[in-house]
Amino acid sequence: MWCLGFFQSGGILNRKGFFGGTTAAPFSPSDISGLQLWLDATTGLFDATSGGNAVTTDGSAVARWEDQSGNGRHVTQSTSNNRPVLKTAIQNSKNIVRFDGSNDVLTRSSFLFSQPSSSVFIAMSSNCATDRRLLCECSTTISNPIFGLVQSDLSVSTELSIFYRYDSSVIAINHPNLGTAFDNTFRLIAITDSQTVINSYINKVSTGTVAYSRGPTSVNNFCIGALQRSNLGSAWAGDVAEVIIYNSVLSQSDRDRVSDYLYAKWAIV
Repeated sequence: MWCLGFFQSGGILNRKGFFGGTTAAPFSPSDISGLQLWLDATTGLFDATSGGNAVTTDGSAVARWEDQSGNGRHVTQSTSNNRPVLKTAIQNSKNIVRFDGSNDVLTRSSFLFSQPSSSVFIAMSSNCATDRRLLCECSTTISNPIFGLVQSDLSVSTELSIFYRYDSSVIAINHPNLGTAFDNTFRLIAITDSQTVINSYINKVSTGTVAYSRGPTSVNNFCIGALQRSNLGSAWAGDVAEVIIYNSVLSQSDRDRVSDYLYAKWAIV
């Protein structure tokens, strides 16, 4: 005869109240291979390009936003007047980095297009009223971004588009409008690029697919908040909570894992 009781066990109570193995650790973007860049506004903000002191006070300028991927791809700004600021407890009681739409930009030497393909995730909000660039890779000699998450398609100022350089003539293309995005509402933008096909998603919903052919690239600027480090006329106005980039087109299951993580963390609805 046996009975159900509470005896010493090597396990712990699981979510159903029974003894079992340890509860799985929370998801981290580094759980998926190929992580290239991970900027999280809740950590890694400093007041000097070389490091310095952690930025923790509301309204303080951010000179360095440290990459949490382990690759050391920190983005920085050496000009004091061009630094975005920390804003505390803005979204889901968490800190964000705010760009003023005038001259704020963080940069580093490029890396995205050294990869054969990519998956990009951005938790952000915008109060842009005109054409603005949020995330771009481009050379110093062209006016169009190689890659760009862009506020408006130059004709519809309330929409979000993706620009790509797709051949050697350096022509920017619009890829699907990602919906109204100028209202300060936090959204999750996701893009996958296989070098021949681009897919985009807003708040986990597909917004379209486009085929293209990427031409030769000569890229030496990776910017968050503007088109180029020297061209700030298209500077972004809004908040950035998290940026995650992989060097492959993630499977749907892995894309869902990243999206669900960001959705829950930033209370995106």
